[in-house]
Amino acid sequence: MKTYFTGITVPILTPCTQDGRLDEKRFCEHIGFLEQADVSGIFIGGTTGEFVNFSAEERMHQLALACRSTDRLNVLYNITSMNREEMQRHIDFAGEMGISCVSVTAPIYHKYDNSALTEYFAQVSEMTKGLTLFIYNMPDMTGNPIATGLLPQLIKRCPNLKGIKDSSMNFTTLQEFYFAAPEGFEVITGNDAEILASLQLGCRGAIVALANVYPELCVGVYDCYQSGDLETAQLCQQALLRLRQACRATIPVMSHKYLLELRNVPMGEAHFPMRSLKESEKELLREASRSVQHMLQHSSVIGGSSAVPDKNK
Repeated sequence: MKTYFTGITVPILTPCTQDGRLDEKRFCEHIGFLEQADVSGIFIGGTTGEFVNFSAEERMHQLALACRSTDRLNVLYNITSMNREEMQRHIDFAGEMGISCVSVTAPIYHKYDNSALTEYFAQVSEMTKGLTLFIYNMPDMTGNPIATGLLPQLIKRCPNLKGIKDSSMNFTTLQEFYFAAPEGFEVITGNDAEILASLQLGCRGAIVALANVYPELCVGVYDCYQSGDLETAQLCQQALLRLRQACRATIPVMSHKYLLELRNVPMGEAHFPMRSLKESEKELLREASRSVQHMLQHSSVIGGSSAVPDKNK
């Protein structure tokens, strides 16, 4: 059985120009930056990519650019839409681009019970026939958690459902998904804080936002764990925790973009309805970046980061 999410997959950020358009040059350069860091794949149109703030055409254009920018990385595409016609457009376009694996969240805004969620995912499974489907549990954003006890029923109803990304930020939930899933079904975390713990549980990879900024740390957790170097894996995870604390103390997405700016990888302007960071928020992120640089200055794992200068040095 094909494994889609071994290693680190990056829910790629979307750099924007001052007038709110996708900055194509920076978008493609960012994919190159991630490819050099040996990530396994990229996730186009995820939460970190602000998919809800872009039109269907803009999202599909991002996918087309991504496919032209890499022939090595696995590419996952988010087809989530709150109307069937638009979702079908995303599915059809993914097929045209040669994408074999797509992801979908639970529906958003209204509240849905387990019966409605089961029917929804069954319909999405039928619409994506011929593609591999991953579901994306992000209850804080959708307002509709995917109950761990529902997973066996969803697997039974959805023949092409092969995995779930859990961004509940609750490790107990991740464990319950893992033990509820049959052999070969992929369960991965979307939480930067639990990459190492999820690998120790038995998961094969992670899709995490901070891999945009410090891909070498995220890859370091994975590679060091696989090689048996638990001490260095823990050091990388500790650094990610420090960065995550700062990001969650400010605002999402823009915090990650500013951390990249500190590494001389500019990501452009805030896209509506996001706002620019306040100076106090920037200072908090600068301090976290300085703290991590100090923490890792004697570690060989971050040696690759020297190729990307940091303004804090």
